[in-house]
Amino acid sequence: MRKITDNIRTLFGLAGLVALVASCSQDGAERPRMEVELMPCTSSYLFVEPVATRAWTPPADYHLYSELNGKFSSQANLVDNTIGIYFTQDGETPEGGTFFKSSDDKWRSTVDISTGTYYLYGYIPHRSGITSSISPNSSYSNGAVLTLTGMPTVTNNDFCVVVGAKEGTDEETVPGLTTGQFAYEVTSVDDNYIFLLFDHIYSALRIRIAVDEDYDDQRTVKLKTLRLKAYNGSSAFKSKTSATITLAKTDDGSSPITSITFTPDDTSGDVEAPLFQNSSGLTLTTDFTDFRGCFIPNSTGGSITDLVLESTYDVYDKSGTLTRADCTSENKLSLSTIFGAAASPMARGKMYTVSLLVKPTYLYRLSDTELDNPSFTITE
Repeated sequence: MRKITDNIRTLFGLAGLVALVASCSQDGAERPRMEVELMPCTSSYLFVEPVATRAWTPPADYHLYSELNGKFSSQANLVDNTIGIYFTQDGETPEGGTFFKSSDDKWRSTVDISTGTYYLYGYIPHRSGITSSISPNSSYSNGAVLTLTGMPTVTNNDFCVVVGAKEGTDEETVPGLTTGQFAYEVTSVDDNYIFLLFDHIYSALRIRIAVDEDYDDQRTVKLKTLRLKAYNGSSAFKSKTSATITLAKTDDGSSPITSITFTPDDTSGDVEAPLFQNSSGLTLTTDFTDFRGCFIPNSTGGSITDLVLESTYDVYDKSGTLTRADCTSENKLSLSTIFGAAASPMARGKMYTVSLLVKPTYLYRLSDTELDNPSFTITE
């Protein structure tokens, strides 16, 4: 099965209660610190069944971020609880920091603010090694130019930027929340509510893996690692890139993203991104297990034309005896061959699906050696 889902403009919504509490600054003085409870939401990919809503009903096509990423539950840490954020005001130096989940399961912010109108810009997830900067798009009330450096070219994370922000009247109500609007009004130090919307900046690959039924009767396959490499023709992409995202205020609910430019970091090594790791192995079955990889859709150095998926797995007989350890399989995915014109170029916010079957290769009958050397084959 090979397919591409259409019109996947996946967004995220974050609804949060903000309270200003005292914390100690570096000089010992008491400064206000935001304590935040955020509820991430996203619109579903087209192949995902509708998810249940909560007390707060998001805008049309928005769903909980954790539930969407739960579709890839075999991959750990896909629901990231760190957001890079800028509180900006016209004519003022931006206040930059993060929203993060603390050890007591409370949302907090490293940004100190007072009452007034702010324009919020940022990205999710914030990762170690990623740095950011921001400048106004004529003015912060009209938009911004966000630059992210140290971004992975290929990753299991879904990088997104803020495309909308607004204050709510309570933790369940936010009248007029829409994309293209970034103003957030802080009216008091108590009971302020933040709602944010996010949009994808990467393309995504949905990797579906299952075991052939006949082979599954004979052996158990436990997947240990998945790695993804990216190429432009025969040239490997560098592992790091920078992204420059230009955002402009809109009044009709359309996307504020006017351009995104990816520039490879030529000082970084060749790309090789771990998508999945499990030292004891994840048991594969005849039902497909889904994994996700994300990658830059294009760059100033050219577009990704080929992805190479490297798998490592152990093979057991049905009595539980290990027969083959650390088998490897490498599948080259020629994007233009698999997805045709839709791969020229790959589009941000779209998820492309490829299905792989663990199956031994043989001519007339299965031998013990062939049973213990299965390969991953792309299914039609």
